[in-house]
Amino acid sequence: FLQGPRTDPRAVAKIRKAVDEGYDTSVCLLNYRIDGSTFYNQFFVAPLRDGQGNVVNYVGVQCQVSDQFAQAIARDEPLPDM
Repeated sequence: FLQGPRTDPRAVAKIRKAVDEGYDTSVCLLNYRIDGSTFYNQFFVAPLRDGQGNVVNYVGVQCQVSDQFAQAIARDEPLPDM
């Protein structure tokens, strides 16, 4: 992910915590293109487990969303302070 000065560090921390602790999460992120322009994407990550319940990999899905969608998500689901 190309993060920049306006990428919310709480969203990045939420992803890291979910990966570290082995649970799924979803966040809306402001990312940067190589040319410096910005875009929002909804990012989902989940652990993949084996038959014994051990995390063996992760799957991540991202989808570009509109600015209006990102603002609605931010109003409805504020990120906790981490």
